[in-house]
Amino acid sequence: ESFAAVADAVRASLVERDDEVDLLMTALVAQESVLLVGPPGVAKSLLLDSIMAAIGGKTFSILLTRYTTPAHVFGAPSIKGLLDDKPALVTTNRLPEADAAFVDEVFRASPAILTTLLKVMNERTFDFGDGVERKIPLRLLVGGTNSCPQHMEDGGVELNAFWDRFLVRKFVDDVKSADGNDRLYWDASVGVVAPGTPKLTLADLDEACRAARAVTWPDATKEVFVAIVDK
Repeated sequence: ESFAAVADAVRASLVERDDEVDLLMTALVAQESVLLVGPPGVAKSLLLDSIMAAIGGKTFSILLTRYTTPAHVFGAPSIKGLLDDKPALVTTNRLPEADAAFVDEVFRASPAILTTLLKVMNERTFDFGDGVERKIPLRLLVGGTNSCPQHMEDGGVELNAFWDRFLVRKFVDDVKSADGNDRLYWDASVGVVAPGTPKLTLADLDEACRAARAVTWPDATKEVFVAIVDK
């Protein structure tokens, strides 16, 4: 009931984004990453912000450019750690400490960022500078892009693997209807989740993830799943 209430409130706060809200909520429970493809201004980052505002977790957002370094995403080396010969990264307000992250223009990631993101997305672990992989709190990573790479093979094995990490992929278009545009232009409540919406906690989310993994698959459902994958 709490999940449904949060989803309803987020859908009501946005314009023509019901499918995207459902996909992100599902990805949260399935612990899978989401790729949203669409032009600027179609609420790709707002979708995640709205959902996480209702859950109360930490979010991290960044727009990747040719000048983005790993330090911008994952944290910079600690000067004190270097002086004490104990290498460490200062990850405050960076992706390793986030419960959810939005990485815009993900295919602009440099090889150094891309390699680390692959590990983060697949295993939810991160090396904080001491050579030890540790679990991080990340529940959901959402990537944004204005367009998909035209030639995936040109990006090499890493880019193909990166694309494959996004199990959920969705094209997000501009608001189409006249009513939708009218609300978008003049309704100040757009993008604001209604006060009083029942709160989900991170503990609730973790419990839902455990429950999802415990769901049994009837044989008939397995057959349908395999048919979908084959197609």
